[in-house]
Amino acid sequence: MAETLSDYKGIPLHLKAGIYVYDGGKFAIANVCDEARLACGSIKRQNAVCFRYYDEALKLEKRRENYVIEHLDEAIEKGYIKPYYQPVVRVLTGKYCAYEALARWEDPVHGMLTPNLFIPILEKAQLIHKLDLYIMACICHDQHDLMTMGLRCLPCSINISPIDFSLCDMADELSRIRRKNDVPRKLIAVELSKSTESDEQSHMRRALKDLRSEGFTAWLEDFDGSHETIGLLSEHLLNVVKIGNRYIAGIKGETNYSAVIENLSSMLKELNVSPLAEGVETAAQWELLKKSGYVFAQGYYFSEPLPIGDILKRLQTDGDLTETLAEGEYYDAIGKVDVMKPVWNIQKETGVKQNVFGIVIAEYNRGELKAVIPHRIFNALAEDLNIQNVNGVYQAPQGERRESYDRLIDVINRCIESGNWEDELFDIGKTFYGVFVKPIVKGDDERFAIEMILADFVHFNTETNDDESIDLEGYDEDGDPNHWKQEYQNRVKTVKNAIGRDDYF
Repeated sequence: MAETLSDYKGIPLHLKAGIYVYDGGKFAIANVCDEARLACGSIKRQNAVCFRYYDEALKLEKRRENYVIEHLDEAIEKGYIKPYYQPVVRVLTGKYCAYEALARWEDPVHGMLTPNLFIPILEKAQLIHKLDLYIMACICHDQHDLMTMGLRCLPCSINISPIDFSLCDMADELSRIRRKNDVPRKLIAVELSKSTESDEQSHMRRALKDLRSEGFTAWLEDFDGSHETIGLLSEHLLNVVKIGNRYIAGIKGETNYSAVIENLSSMLKELNVSPLAEGVETAAQWELLKKSGYVFAQGYYFSEPLPIGDILKRLQTDGDLTETLAEGEYYDAIGKVDVMKPVWNIQKETGVKQNVFGIVIAEYNRGELKAVIPHRIFNALAEDLNIQNVNGVYQAPQGERRESYDRLIDVINRCIESGNWEDELFDIGKTFYGVFVKPIVKGDDERFAIEMILADFVHFNTETNDDESIDLEGYDEDGDPNHWKQEYQNRVKTVKNAIGRDDYF
């Protein structure tokens, strides 16, 4: 039958059949049909399979499904279900900056049940909101205890099913639980998985707006680049997006995969969203993420999910393991700036790409300039100005002229004083360079995070005498137009777009 229907009058039809062998036992026909229907449903998304018998594996699955549904209330009441906390690490510092709460069911009959064994069942039975609200209450209770003990309290994300929004007023319920436990809004993040159902999408959009209005931050799990995901990003409803295993697992040592990872980070920051890499399991993955502009990372490389007791032991034995709220605000401001996106200008004569500018985030403190998030383009252009990145510190080479470095420090001091973009133009041989700097944020110890753009405006290809000056309007001393004028103007336009200002040049 399946073969016949696979091309029925030119229309492909897919047959699915569930089969139960009835031996005349105690089951009523209605029960037998239910078992056959269950077998049919189990192969719904298996294109190459057209039938399945009701077997022992399905029988065990049905028993577990019934057990989960029948014992959910008991598990909540007796505390068999608990949140386990997996740390989120800030890429810039390697410190814990948040946690994700993951439900674990420690059942007296079946032992430890992981989420994949009970969450799909609760979603199907439309009971998932009970679990999610209970986990929220557990998180807030634990947060309140941490604050009472005087320990550092980090933001915690709770996983919410899109189905929840059609079952209750989730934003109102979460706010009620938070207020009851006197937990600040900034300590709770709501993490959503993407839904493929249009009704759930519309509920989720409305709920996201409500959650944001209530002061919660919103995270999206497992970015997939779909139309629905991009829609949520374009509406500015999300604060953090997780880049999942489908991307991170591709990082294996020294590969060309870094361009993919960098561009994902750049795209999200362009939409004012912080990228979080989850599923980090190897040193190679961690090293690449540190060079690729990611704000957060999470995975078994740092820690497995742990019960609150184990988290407490870590906090009590290592006070520097977690960042302070002041450190979090400082590095959050830095993390919003994208330094990874290279900008090129195409030379029309040769068709060759040339770097127009590079961006770097640096830290200035009492005359010392450290690279916080360096980029190879910036460092390469800085070398032309006799400014080197030596073990993460920008400085003039020993024994070399310090003029360019001193002028860079001077423009940094000017930007700190004004609080705005400041610039300096460098004329090195037959090249004009522009440096643009602005303060991002001030730390609590007099350090300033600085955004710096170093632009290569134009390399002159014309022959000029040593005493011949160059006019940036594009003419030499004799009034003859230089053929690099258009090239220069193109680069000026590019830099204006980068700094978001038209009142330069």
